Amino acid sequence: MVLVELKNQENGAMLPVELKNQENEAMLPVELKNQENGAMLPVELKNQENEAMLPVELKNQENGAMLPVELKIVKILEDKLLSIRQTSQNDSLCIENGRNELLKQIQRFTEQNEPIQFILPGFPFKSPNLEKVTGKLPDGADLYALEDLNGLCREISLTYGHGCKMLIWSDGRVFSDLVGVSNEDVSTYNDILKSYSSTMAHIQWDDMSNYISNENADDLIKMYGTKTFTFEHWLSTSENNHKEYIHLRTFLERDLGNTGAYKELSRRKLKGQISHIAREMIRRNDALTNLLKQHHPNHIRLSVHQHPYDGKKFSVRFFIDASIESTTCALRTPWHNVLVFSVDGRQSLIPLTKLKLQSEYIPLMFQDQLWCFFQLPPSSSTLLGPILKLSVLGKSPKFGISIDLDKKIDVSQLDIAWMKMLLNRFGVVVIRQCKTSLNKENYSYFCEQFGPPVIWNFGSLLVLKPVVTPESGHASRESMPLHFDLCYPPDYLVKTGLYNDYVPQYFMLYCVKAPPECGGGKTNFVNGRLLLESIEDTEILRWKTMNIASSTPKSYFGGKSFTYPMIMSHPKTNENVLRYLETSDTTYQPVENTCSTDNDINDVETFDEFNKKMKEKMRDQKWYMEYTWHDDDIVIVENHILLHGRTAISEESERELWRIQIY
Repeated sequence: MVLVELKNQENGAMLPVELKNQENEAMLPVELKNQENGAMLPVELKNQENEAMLPVELKNQENGAMLPVELKIVKILEDKLLSIRQTSQNDSLCIENGRNELLKQIQRFTEQNEPIQFILPGFPFKSPNLEKVTGKLPDGADLYALEDLNGLCREISLTYGHGCKMLIWSDGRVFSDLVGVSNEDVSTYNDILKSYSSTMAHIQWDDMSNYISNENADDLIKMYGTKTFTFEHWLSTSENNHKEYIHLRTFLERDLGNTGAYKELSRRKLKGQISHIAREMIRRNDALTNLLKQHHPNHIRLSVHQHPYDGKKFSVRFFIDASIESTTCALRTPWHNVLVFSVDGRQSLIPLTKLKLQSEYIPLMFQDQLWCFFQLPPSSSTLLGPILKLSVLGKSPKFGISIDLDKKIDVSQLDIAWMKMLLNRFGVVVIRQCKTSLNKENYSYFCEQFGPPVIWNFGSLLVLKPVVTPESGHASRESMPLHFDLCYPPDYLVKTGLYNDYVPQYFMLYCVKAPPECGGGKTNFVNGRLLLESIEDTEILRWKTMNIASSTPKSYFGGKSFTYPMIMSHPKTNENVLRYLETSDTTYQPVENTCSTDNDINDVETFDEFNKKMKEKMRDQKWYMEYTWHDDDIVIVENHILLHGRTAISEESERELWRIQIY
């Protein structure tokens, strides 16, 4: 028996457990038992002899059997990514065979302790059919599809310590000339999409330019095409090939039939043109398949087209689309559809013309581009649909959203559950141009619809404005370091001492008096979710071992030192959240940090350097934003996802905000 420590994620306390080594070997199944109550808990295992993290296999609680890591990965893929079509009971055996093939391919990586590698040809360019999409540029459909792929790889990496990567092989130049898309449009689409995915640590990119110098499809066929390939022979090889051709031809006719010169053709000529394009696509796909096999022979091959579950290609479904039955072969892709968020936040892909614009669905704008659509609650869609305007606040399309009421709607008419969904997605929601200004009573009532307020000894509402003789940073004109609300609670709000019990999920700010645009006093935000997305898994694990004690001697509650892990779990969603508190040497809000860790950042000089790097990293524009206030703005912040601070307020500026915190 080896003595280890079991970390209780609810309160951070270390509990004694037993690690059963069945044959005294390093990598064998173990049982994790909480000796106090026998319950199974999310854990971290630490070997007390050398403080190394021990890889373990967890017991399947349903049947007590040990679940190998490979089967866990297969389950993640089948539950969250793969499209497995079952049309009859006879397909069960085929599905089992496909699962075994997938398992074998995963084992090729795990047996060598190598990262699991997937390859997905796709993300070529936006469809030229403007009945399906809103334009040529990548939008929310493309970005969130990539984010889902990155999240899936992250989940696999947490299960399998050697990591997981998703190689997107952008095949736009292979097919673009056949559908009338220019090389310039292909390049613009891919360049922008790569910049959006720069925060996604598990996404990699490749394309034809790395293999064919002039990116010419004819040269692709010369270099990689099967020498004996003929379309007629391919078509006759299997029934599945014939079905694939019919499906491709039907799809192309619908996709291209109303675009460009095609809409002027007679039906007979259109069918002839479409048949030619479909045949040529299949010929080029043969060459592309050979290229991928030659240069990426060990990658697990994914596909956006429906294939039998036989181990050759594994079909991918983006999001979960309840409108598509599992028996259909139709798989919707982000470059042929727009993204729609349902009232409860579920994502789906829908052709543009199927949306009921300005009624049930309203668009979200990002930098003058129509980005995606949000479904309104049924109770308010008719009233609010024609009036509400949604737009992304900052430079990142995943960070901050503005609701413009156009002076026609009272804030009380907005659906609270719908706004909570937006907060979970974007981190901060700004409500602008309310119909009427708010007083303290109706502002408090609005905030309390989100949940119970934090009650301080002065009540729930705190007035934030500079005073002549400040006693804390809140009442000063100095800048405020980045932090999360109630990181330094007074004794009477500490409750049990657990983070989940005293740190509020939301806080609201109502602007009574905004400073002039050049007068400072901007509220700055850091989206910890986006920052953590960009960090490699090994660094995430290292940050999780860092416990940082922060203290500030001056505060309106007489604060003291509090210690937080640099990364914690969100109390509601269990996702990683960044709880780093920025150091500061200001007069009224000085913050000092000390760090305890099992790793190498344990001396003052090294940790000081780490703090300097974090100060710079947190202000990267991919996840940092400064908000300029306007009178009557209401800003609602998801306190677990974001950090926030303030820029200095100029001496001649007035600024008054009302703050309420909500559990």
